[in-house]
Amino acid sequence: RLDGFTLSPVFAQSGAMTPIRWTIVDTAESGLVLQLEENGARRVLPLTGWQQARFRYVSEEGKASDAWPSEGLGLEGTDLPAYVELVVRDESGREDAWLAHVIGPLEPYYKPFRDEDE
Repeated sequence: RLDGFTLSPVFAQSGAMTPIRWTIVDTAESGLVLQLEENGARRVLPLTGWQQARFRYVSEEGKASDAWPSEGLGLEGTDLPAYVELVVRDESGREDAWLAHVIGPLEPYYKPFRDEDE
């Protein structure tokens, strides 16, 4: 499952911060599906012809991991991946991937000074 926020939602108007949840589900009736949730709306997209699917996270250096944050990549828990991939595999072992680029700073920004009201 992938949880996050985006300024470019799939089903809503772009520009507003939108919470998203993408879940890979193996259903008995439809097989593998990608379930997209945005602001309470849900859509199900079939992953027809694919036997396996997973999310993979890629660092700025091009190193991939099946979990984020990845301790093996030496990153902080607040850092963001440069890309998120949806990787699918068919029964012959052939893989395809769809990439989503993470736009913006990958390291968190900290304000050293704050307003007294905050």
